Amino acid sequence: MVTPAPVLIVDGHPHMTAMLQRFLTRQHVDVQAVCSPADAHTVLAQRPFRVVLTEDFATSGDGLALVRHIRQTVPGTRVILMTAFDAPELWHTALAEGAYACLAKPFRLQDLWDIVQPALQGLPAPAVRTYN
Repeated sequence: MVTPAPVLIVDGHPHMTAMLQRFLTRQHVDVQAVCSPADAHTVLAQRPFRVVLTEDFATSGDGLALVRHIRQTVPGTRVILMTAFDAPELWHTALAEGAYACLAKPFRLQDLWDIVQPALQGLPAPAVRTYN
């Protein structure tokens, strides 16, 4: 059996991806990053991950589709959906579809770590913060 790698980042914004990758690497987390849900499908078919951090890809809806795909194909993987849109219904849908947690952009890196760390440890998700 293959041991899951810790974190896959799926984000179409190179600066955001680089920032998240640097931060998690400094936390001693093994990180791989891709820029699209299609690339995530390819990587997930090659190896499992404990946590997937994905943006919502709001214009295409691919972020939620990725949440669904992961739930169906690798159900032990924790998915954290990041979104820049003030859309509480998106959060409710994502959680109902199996997301571990949701995080509103912009966020503090500590807020991200407060969600990723328990996800890596297999702990329940912390309380989800609502939009202000």
